[in-house]
Amino acid sequence: MPESVGTDLDVAGFRNAILASRTWLEALTPAQFEGRDDIALTIPIGDGSIKPTLPAGQWLTVFATTNLYFHLSTAYGILRAHGAPIGKLDLFASGF
Repeated sequence: MPESVGTDLDVAGFRNAILASRTWLEALTPAQFEGRDDIALTIPIGDGSIKPTLPAGQWLTVFATTNLYFHLSTAYGILRAHGAPIGKLDLFASGF
């Protein structure tokens, strides 16, 4: 698993962290995911006082995906509010 990303990174540090994460993800194989959809996952949220338990497949396809798009949309809105010259194509078609 890639190292946690610190809060004090500069742009180059974030790019390196993203590259390390992508490299780690690209090394995963389908066999590592077989039979994992129904395994219960408990993920602490925020300060850890909320700990929903969901089957892994539901956690990924519903909870995590919704959370990802919430944070992408929020970051997009903040950047736009501060004058960043970005549009929908930058948000959705940036070549993850």
